[in-house]
Amino acid sequence: MYKKDRNWKKIVDQDVNSPRYIGDIKVKEVIVRNTLYDEDSYSSELITDIKMLKNKGSKKQWIEVVGLHEADKIMSICNLFDIHPLTVEDILNTAQNSKQEEYKNYLFINLKELTIGNDTNKLETSQLSVIYMENLIITFKESETETLSDICKKLESKAPISSLGMDALLYEILDDLVDNYFLVLDEISEDIDNTEDALLIDPQPDLLHEIYRLKRILIYMRKVLWPTRNILNKLSKEDYYDISNKTTYYFRDIYDHTIQMIDIVETYRDICSGMLDTYLSSISNKTNDIMKVLTIFSTISVPLTFLTGVYGMNFINQPELHFKYGYHIFWIAAVGITFSMLYYFRKKKWI
Repeated sequence: MYKKDRNWKKIVDQDVNSPRYIGDIKVKEVIVRNTLYDEDSYSSELITDIKMLKNKGSKKQWIEVVGLHEADKIMSICNLFDIHPLTVEDILNTAQNSKQEEYKNYLFINLKELTIGNDTNKLETSQLSVIYMENLIITFKESETETLSDICKKLESKAPISSLGMDALLYEILDDLVDNYFLVLDEISEDIDNTEDALLIDPQPDLLHEIYRLKRILIYMRKVLWPTRNILNKLSKEDYYDISNKTTYYFRDIYDHTIQMIDIVETYRDICSGMLDTYLSSISNKTNDIMKVLTIFSTISVPLTFLTGVYGMNFINQPELHFKYGYHIFWIAAVGITFSMLYYFRKKKWI
């Protein structure tokens, strides 16, 4: 038993000491941006030497790391600030769900960024990891996106956030991320409206693929929103991990937004299910219309087939065959029967 435990510990130690990036997004190079600010000053610069990230002053610090594929560089940054190896693994593993973990000297939050691709029209996902410490926040992103870009402008313009604690910056980061979810929902709402309009005008097989695409996106969004809601619920509690009571009110606001988005996602899922039923009903009605037209033609052809069958027989004693106007009378009878049946179907409102 002891030998098995010892072997297991060796495997764990080996994995911890050699973390690797699990994901598909790779940038040209890892960008490290160091931002120092307080109520009166602001400075931001790109850092090439990791050792220069150590803040020796009293200013608040925000380190932005863009790009995760260079695992050694991520590990060096984390080692500089005494980040637990398990947290490093969570930062580099983008295949996991959003979560939150508390350590002795920092709070770790793992979240998902969502965007709709302009070219692919698919839901694109990337990971945002946040390490919250006293006077320091470190964010790790897979690639450069619009998320968090407005926060730098606020700090540079010496907005009220500059004079508040690090929990205010944490709020701004999470609020910006959640607001981006609303933008994704707006695009989904527009796609749903367009699909509904096309569905009522002319249901085509392509619409079925679009409905299932929307359903898959909504299912994944629900999967992202539920753990995000749980994270924000913890942050909105009073006296939670050095977060001021004043800031908890703002976290409650973001928490309410996630609840609202979950309700919207559920509503959109119901709409997509309704569209699927509408599509199947439309296809069924279209098939019934086609069958009705074919049935009408078949019904009209029955008496005509009977007439041609009778006068197509090779009996000798058929007086109509020798009648001078027999051919003309046949066509008059055929046309008369056809229009009579059409009039009858019209009167019965079958056509």
